[in-house]
Amino acid sequence: MSHLPRFPPVWARIPSDPDIPAAGVTHSDLPASIELDEESTCCCTRPRRCFDPVQPKQRLACIIYGLAMANAGTIEVQACKSCNRRWIGPDCRSFGLFNWNNRIIFTHDLLDEYTSAFTSSETPFTAWVTVVSRRYTNYCSAHPFVSEYLFRAAWFAYAKLQGFTNDMSCPTCGPSPENTIWDGITLAFHRKHLIPSLQPPTTINEHSLQRDQCRYLRNQQCLLDKHARKLVHTVITSRPHNLKSKDFRQHSETESDDVTVASAPKQDARTIEGASKYAEAVTAAISKLREVNVGVEDIFTRWYGPETFTAHKAIVPVVYKQLFLQVGAFI
Repeated sequence: MSHLPRFPPVWARIPSDPDIPAAGVTHSDLPASIELDEESTCCCTRPRRCFDPVQPKQRLACIIYGLAMANAGTIEVQACKSCNRRWIGPDCRSFGLFNWNNRIIFTHDLLDEYTSAFTSSETPFTAWVTVVSRRYTNYCSAHPFVSEYLFRAAWFAYAKLQGFTNDMSCPTCGPSPENTIWDGITLAFHRKHLIPSLQPPTTINEHSLQRDQCRYLRNQQCLLDKHARKLVHTVITSRPHNLKSKDFRQHSETESDDVTVASAPKQDARTIEGASKYAEAVTAAISKLREVNVGVEDIFTRWYGPETFTAHKAIVPVVYKQLFLQVGAFI
Protein backbone atom coordinates (compact mmCIF):
# COMPACT_ATOMS: atom_id res chain seq x y z
CA MET A 1 0.00 0.00 0.00
CA SER A 2 2.99 2.31 0.46
CA HIS A 3 3.50 4.56 -2.56
CA LEU A 4 5.43 7.66 -1.49
CA PRO A 5 9.15 7.84 -2.39
CA ARG A 6 11.59 6.49 0.18
CA PHE A 7 14.96 8.12 0.70
CA PRO A 8 18.01 5.88 0.31
CA PRO A 9 19.84 4.90 3.50
CA VAL A 10 22.48 7.37 4.64
CA TRP A 11 25.40 5.16 3.63
CA ALA A 12 24.07 4.89 0.05
CA ARG A 13 23.59 8.63 -0.57
CA ILE A 14 25.78 10.86 -2.70
CA PRO A 15 26.55 14.56 -2.10
CA SER A 16 23.74 15.72 -4.40
CA ASP A 17 21.08 13.86 -2.37
CA PRO A 18 19.02 15.91 0.12
CA ASP A 19 20.32 15.88 3.66
CA ILE A 20 17.31 14.28 5.29
CA PRO A 21 17.65 12.20 8.48
CA ALA A 22 17.00 8.48 8.11
CA ALA A 23 13.52 7.43 9.19
CA GLY A 24 14.74 4.58 11.39
CA VAL A 25 12.61 3.03 14.10
CA THR A 26 13.72 0.89 17.05
CA HIS A 27 11.80 -2.02 18.47
CA SER A 28 10.60 0.05 21.43
CA ASP A 29 9.35 2.80 19.09
CA LEU A 30 7.16 0.57 16.94
CA PRO A 31 3.63 2.01 17.00
CA ALA A 32 0.93 -0.18 18.47
CA SER A 33 -1.70 1.52 16.30
CA ILE A 34 -1.36 3.15 12.88
CA GLU A 35 -3.96 5.72 11.89
CA LEU A 36 -5.24 6.85 8.47
CA ASP A 37 -4.08 10.24 7.21
CA GLU A 38 -4.32 12.38 4.08
CA GLU A 39 -1.60 10.30 2.35
CA SER A 40 -3.53 7.04 2.71
CA THR A 41 -4.54 5.43 -0.60
CA CYS A 42 -5.55 2.20 -2.33
CA CYS A 43 -3.42 0.67 -5.10
CA CYS A 44 -6.29 -0.53 -7.31
CA THR A 45 -6.41 2.44 -9.73
CA ARG A 46 -4.18 5.11 -11.28
CA PRO A 47 -4.45 7.73 -9.94
CA ARG A 48 -4.91 6.13 -6.55
CA ARG A 49 -8.11 6.49 -4.63
CA CYS A 50 -7.45 8.58 -1.51
CA PHE A 51 -8.77 8.43 2.01
CA ASP A 52 -12.15 10.06 2.55
CA PRO A 53 -12.62 11.38 6.11
CA VAL A 54 -16.41 11.22 5.73
CA GLN A 55 -16.55 7.47 5.02
CA PRO A 56 -16.50 4.90 7.87
CA LYS A 57 -13.23 3.40 9.03
CA GLN A 58 -12.25 0.01 10.43
CA ARG A 59 -9.33 -1.54 12.28
CA LEU A 60 -7.41 -4.62 11.20
CA ALA A 61 -4.78 -6.67 12.96
CA CYS A 62 -1.30 -6.36 11.46
CA ILE A 63 2.25 -7.57 12.11
CA ILE A 64 5.23 -5.21 12.00
CA TYR A 65 8.50 -6.96 11.13
CA GLY A 66 11.63 -5.33 12.54
CA LEU A 67 15.32 -6.19 12.67
CA ALA A 68 15.13 -8.64 15.58
CA MET A 69 11.48 -9.54 16.08
CA ALA A 70 7.93 -8.90 14.95
CA ASN A 71 5.23 -7.04 16.87
CA ALA A 72 1.48 -7.34 16.56
CA GLY A 73 -0.49 -4.13 16.16
CA THR A 74 -3.57 -2.61 14.61
CA ILE A 75 -3.97 -0.49 11.50
CA GLU A 76 -6.82 1.80 10.53
CA VAL A 77 -8.27 1.18 7.06
CA GLN A 78 -11.19 2.24 4.91
CA ALA A 79 -13.08 0.21 2.30
CA CYS A 80 -12.16 1.23 -1.24
CA LYS A 81 -15.18 2.29 -3.30
CA SER A 82 -13.32 1.84 -6.60
CA CYS A 83 -12.57 -1.88 -6.43
CA ASN A 84 -14.88 -2.92 -3.54
CA ARG A 85 -12.39 -5.58 -2.44
CA ARG A 86 -9.31 -3.77 -1.12
CA TRP A 87 -8.69 -1.38 1.74
CA ILE A 88 -7.35 2.16 1.72
CA GLY A 89 -4.39 2.10 4.07
CA PRO A 90 -1.76 4.50 5.46
CA ASP A 91 1.57 4.91 3.66
CA CYS A 92 3.50 4.78 6.98
CA ARG A 93 6.54 6.65 5.65
CA SER A 94 6.56 9.04 8.61
CA PHE A 95 6.85 6.05 10.97
CA GLY A 96 9.83 4.59 9.12
CA LEU A 97 7.63 1.71 7.95
CA PHE A 98 6.72 0.11 4.62
CA ASN A 99 3.09 -1.00 4.36
CA TRP A 100 2.98 -4.09 2.14
CA ASN A 101 -0.71 -5.02 2.25
CA ASN A 102 -2.22 -3.46 5.41
CA ARG A 103 -1.56 -6.68 7.31
CA ILE A 104 2.18 -7.17 6.79
CA ILE A 105 4.44 -4.18 7.50
CA PHE A 106 8.23 -3.95 7.39
CA THR A 107 10.52 -1.38 8.98
CA HIS A 108 12.80 0.61 6.68
CA ASP A 109 15.75 -0.57 8.78
CA LEU A 110 15.00 -4.21 7.97
CA LEU A 111 14.67 -3.62 4.23
CA ASP A 112 17.73 -1.37 4.14
CA GLU A 113 19.73 -4.05 5.93
CA TYR A 114 19.17 -6.48 3.06
CA THR A 115 20.19 -3.75 0.60
CA SER A 116 23.41 -3.35 2.55
CA ALA A 117 24.04 -7.11 2.69
CA PHE A 118 23.38 -7.56 -1.03
CA THR A 119 25.52 -4.65 -2.17
CA SER A 120 28.46 -5.56 0.10
CA SER A 121 28.56 -9.37 -0.13
CA GLU A 122 26.00 -10.31 -2.84
CA THR A 123 23.84 -12.08 -0.28
CA PRO A 124 20.99 -14.08 -1.90
CA PHE A 125 17.45 -13.82 -0.54
CA THR A 126 17.46 -17.43 0.66
CA ALA A 127 20.52 -17.00 2.87
CA TRP A 128 19.43 -13.64 4.25
CA VAL A 129 15.91 -14.80 5.15
CA THR A 130 17.48 -17.78 6.95
CA VAL A 131 19.75 -15.46 8.95
CA VAL A 132 16.85 -13.20 9.98
CA SER A 133 14.66 -16.20 10.85
CA ARG A 134 17.39 -17.47 13.18
CA ARG A 135 17.69 -14.01 14.72
CA TYR A 136 13.94 -13.98 15.36
CA THR A 137 14.25 -17.36 17.06
CA ASN A 138 17.17 -16.14 19.16
CA TYR A 139 15.19 -13.11 20.35
CA CYS A 140 12.07 -15.23 21.03
CA SER A 141 9.89 -13.33 18.58
CA ALA A 142 6.19 -14.01 19.00
CA HIS A 143 5.85 -14.21 15.21
CA PRO A 144 8.25 -16.02 12.84
CA PHE A 145 9.83 -14.18 9.93
CA VAL A 146 8.10 -14.19 6.54
CA SER A 147 8.90 -16.57 3.69
CA GLU A 148 11.57 -15.90 1.11
CA TYR A 149 8.93 -15.40 -1.61
CA LEU A 150 7.05 -12.76 0.38
CA PHE A 151 10.15 -10.88 1.47
CA ARG A 152 11.56 -10.83 -2.07
CA ALA A 153 8.34 -9.33 -3.44
CA ALA A 154 8.21 -6.73 -0.63
CA TRP A 155 11.86 -5.73 -1.03
CA PHE A 156 11.54 -5.13 -4.78
CA ALA A 157 8.41 -3.04 -4.16
CA TYR A 158 10.35 -1.04 -1.56
CA ALA A 159 13.38 -0.62 -3.84
CA LYS A 160 11.08 0.71 -6.56
CA LEU A 161 10.12 3.57 -4.24
CA GLN A 162 13.70 4.53 -3.43
CA GLY A 163 14.19 8.21 -4.29
CA PHE A 164 17.20 7.91 -6.59
CA THR A 165 17.38 11.11 -8.66
CA ASN A 166 18.66 11.35 -12.22
CA ASP A 167 22.24 12.18 -11.25
CA MET A 168 23.92 8.83 -11.76
CA SER A 169 27.03 10.20 -13.43
CA CYS A 170 30.72 9.72 -12.75
CA PRO A 171 32.00 12.42 -10.35
CA THR A 172 35.32 12.51 -12.25
CA CYS A 173 34.29 12.19 -15.91
CA GLY A 174 30.87 13.81 -15.72
CA PRO A 175 27.86 12.71 -17.81
CA SER A 176 29.92 12.27 -21.02
CA PRO A 177 33.17 10.35 -20.38
CA GLU A 178 35.82 9.91 -23.07
CA ASN A 179 35.13 6.15 -23.29
CA THR A 180 32.04 4.18 -22.44
CA ILE A 181 31.51 0.47 -21.86
CA TRP A 182 28.10 -0.90 -22.81
CA ASP A 183 26.40 -4.00 -21.48
CA GLY A 184 29.38 -5.05 -19.41
CA ILE A 185 31.52 -6.17 -22.35
CA THR A 186 35.18 -5.29 -22.85
CA LEU A 187 34.54 -3.36 -26.07
CA ALA A 188 34.74 0.41 -25.58
CA PHE A 189 33.55 3.14 -27.96
CA HIS A 190 35.52 6.35 -28.38
CA ARG A 191 33.83 9.68 -27.86
CA LYS A 192 34.13 10.59 -31.56
CA HIS A 193 31.57 7.89 -32.38
CA LEU A 194 28.92 9.40 -30.11
CA ILE A 195 26.23 11.69 -31.48
CA PRO A 196 24.38 14.40 -29.52
CA SER A 197 21.14 12.44 -29.41
CA LEU A 198 22.79 9.36 -27.88
CA GLN A 199 22.38 9.14 -24.10
CA PRO A 200 22.97 6.46 -21.49
CA PRO A 201 20.05 4.03 -21.11
CA THR A 202 19.57 5.18 -17.50
CA THR A 203 18.70 8.75 -18.52
CA ILE A 204 15.18 9.77 -17.46
CA ASN A 205 13.17 12.57 -19.03
CA GLU A 206 9.56 13.68 -19.40
CA HIS A 207 9.03 11.29 -22.32
CA SER A 208 10.23 8.19 -20.47
CA LEU A 209 7.77 5.32 -20.50
CA GLN A 210 5.90 4.57 -17.30
CA ARG A 211 4.86 0.94 -16.86
CA ASP A 212 3.09 0.98 -13.52
CA GLN A 213 0.62 -1.72 -14.51
CA CYS A 214 3.23 -4.42 -15.21
CA ARG A 215 2.43 -7.73 -13.54
CA TYR A 216 4.25 -11.05 -13.55
CA LEU A 217 2.65 -13.70 -15.74
CA ARG A 218 1.00 -16.44 -13.74
CA ASN A 219 1.02 -20.19 -14.33
CA GLN A 220 4.41 -20.43 -15.99
CA GLN A 221 5.19 -23.82 -14.49
CA CYS A 222 5.81 -26.86 -16.68
CA LEU A 223 2.91 -28.55 -14.89
CA LEU A 224 -0.04 -26.23 -14.41
CA ASP A 225 -1.76 -28.69 -12.08
CA LYS A 226 -0.60 -27.86 -8.55
CA HIS A 227 -1.46 -31.36 -7.33
CA ALA A 228 0.63 -32.92 -10.11
CA ARG A 229 3.65 -30.79 -9.20
CA LYS A 230 3.32 -31.81 -5.57
CA LEU A 231 3.14 -35.50 -6.48
CA VAL A 232 6.23 -35.35 -8.72
CA HIS A 233 8.17 -33.44 -6.09
CA THR A 234 7.10 -35.92 -3.38
CA VAL A 235 8.20 -38.93 -5.42
CA ILE A 236 11.70 -37.65 -6.20
CA THR A 237 12.45 -36.14 -2.78
CA SER A 238 10.52 -38.14 -0.18
CA ARG A 239 11.37 -41.78 -0.89
CA PRO A 240 11.72 -43.58 2.48
CA HIS A 241 15.36 -44.44 3.12
CA ASN A 242 14.44 -47.97 4.25
CA LEU A 243 12.13 -48.70 1.30
CA LYS A 244 13.12 -51.95 -0.43
CA SER A 245 12.02 -53.24 -3.79
CA LYS A 246 10.23 -56.19 -2.15
CA ASP A 247 8.15 -53.79 -0.06
CA PHE A 248 7.19 -51.79 -3.12
CA ARG A 249 6.39 -55.01 -5.02
CA GLN A 250 4.32 -56.41 -2.17
CA HIS A 251 2.24 -53.21 -2.04
CA SER A 252 1.64 -53.39 -5.79
CA GLU A 253 0.57 -57.04 -5.54
CA THR A 254 -1.70 -56.62 -2.52
CA GLU A 255 -3.24 -53.26 -3.38
CA SER A 256 -5.93 -54.77 -5.56
CA ASP A 257 -6.81 -57.33 -2.86
CA ASP A 258 -7.31 -54.68 -0.16
CA VAL A 259 -4.64 -56.24 2.03
CA THR A 260 -3.86 -54.01 5.01
CA VAL A 261 -0.64 -53.52 6.90
CA ALA A 262 -1.83 -55.97 9.55
CA SER A 263 -1.75 -58.82 6.96
CA ALA A 264 2.06 -58.76 6.91
CA PRO A 265 3.06 -59.29 10.55
CA LYS A 266 6.61 -60.36 9.73
CA GLN A 267 7.55 -57.02 8.20
CA ASP A 268 8.02 -53.71 9.94
CA ALA A 269 4.70 -51.81 9.92
CA ARG A 270 6.35 -48.46 9.26
CA THR A 271 8.19 -49.89 6.26
CA ILE A 272 4.96 -51.23 4.77
CA GLU A 273 3.14 -47.97 5.42
CA GLY A 274 5.97 -45.98 3.81
CA ALA A 275 5.93 -48.29 0.79
CA SER A 276 2.15 -47.93 0.53
CA LYS A 277 2.17 -44.12 0.57
CA TYR A 278 5.12 -43.91 -1.79
CA ALA A 279 3.58 -46.36 -4.26
CA GLU A 280 0.33 -44.39 -4.26
CA ALA A 281 2.24 -41.18 -4.98
CA VAL A 282 4.15 -42.85 -7.84
CA THR A 283 0.95 -44.21 -9.41
CA ALA A 284 -0.82 -40.86 -9.15
CA ALA A 285 2.18 -38.93 -10.52
CA ILE A 286 2.44 -41.25 -13.54
CA SER A 287 -1.25 -40.78 -14.23
CA LYS A 288 -0.98 -36.97 -14.05
CA LEU A 289 2.09 -36.86 -16.30
CA ARG A 290 0.38 -39.06 -18.88
CA GLU A 291 -2.32 -36.42 -19.23
CA VAL A 292 0.33 -33.78 -19.96
CA ASN A 293 2.89 -35.55 -22.14
CA VAL A 294 3.37 -39.24 -22.87
CA GLY A 295 7.12 -38.85 -23.47
CA VAL A 296 7.69 -37.23 -20.08
CA GLU A 297 5.53 -39.90 -18.46
CA ASP A 298 7.60 -42.68 -20.09
CA ILE A 299 10.86 -41.23 -18.73
CA PHE A 300 9.35 -40.79 -15.29
CA THR A 301 7.98 -44.36 -15.29
CA ARG A 302 11.35 -45.75 -16.39
CA TRP A 303 13.24 -44.25 -13.45
CA TYR A 304 10.57 -43.92 -10.76
CA GLY A 305 7.97 -46.51 -11.70
CA PRO A 306 7.40 -49.95 -10.08
CA GLU A 307 9.82 -51.66 -12.48
CA THR A 308 12.66 -49.53 -11.13
CA PHE A 309 12.37 -51.14 -7.71
CA THR A 310 11.55 -54.69 -8.79
CA ALA A 311 14.63 -54.63 -11.03
CA HIS A 312 16.79 -53.17 -8.22
CA LYS A 313 17.46 -49.93 -10.12
CA ALA A 314 16.78 -47.61 -7.21
CA ILE A 315 19.66 -45.24 -8.02
CA VAL A 316 18.32 -42.58 -10.40
CA PRO A 317 20.88 -40.68 -12.54
CA VAL A 318 21.35 -37.10 -11.40
CA VAL A 319 20.33 -35.67 -14.78
CA TYR A 320 16.86 -37.23 -14.54
CA LYS A 321 16.44 -36.19 -10.93
CA GLN A 322 17.33 -32.60 -11.84
CA LEU A 323 14.95 -32.76 -14.81
CA PHE A 324 11.95 -33.72 -12.69
CA LEU A 325 12.93 -31.28 -9.94
CA GLN A 326 12.45 -28.55 -12.55
CA VAL A 327 9.28 -30.15 -13.94
CA GLY A 328 7.82 -30.28 -10.44
CA ALA A 329 9.03 -26.82 -9.44
CA PHE A 330 6.41 -24.68 -7.70
CA ILE A 331 7.67 -21.31 -9.00
